Amino acid sequence: MSPEKQDENLAKILGDWPNTYTFTKSMAERTLKNIRKPDLPVVILRPSIIGGALKEPMLGWTDTFSAAGGLSLGVGLGLVNSIRGRKEIVSDLIPVDMVTNAIIVSTAIGSLKQELKVVHIATSHLNPITWGRYMQIGFDKIKN
Repeated sequence: MSPEKQDENLAKILGDWPNTYTFTKSMAERTLKNIRKPDLPVVILRPSIIGGALKEPMLGWTDTFSAAGGLSLGVGLGLVNSIRGRKEIVSDLIPVDMVTNAIIVSTAIGSLKQELKVVHIATSHLNPITWGRYMQIGFDKIKN
């Protein structure tokens, strides 16, 4: 199917999924569920928005320009000075080092069980941070 045809049929292709990101994640998870062997442990880890490191290898570390890392870098370099959004909304950021640790722990736990495990990792319920607070912390760090 040509890219033009895909664009024309996107709503039909996506069905109940709101965007291609969630659609392709679902495709991958369903594929794993359908093709995996019963004796092969599988863990699917679903992090929320991944941001810079909290501690390791150092505060703020990131190796990508995607997600919150790119936003933070753009603001820190002075390339981004305004963002359209609502500052009171919980951002659900999770530091990359917490995601790394969760991968290690989930893999160890998942290897003990034979069923497919799906693990969500996010901070919004235990340690929520709004987009406004996230940006304020960033601006405070830049000033110092």
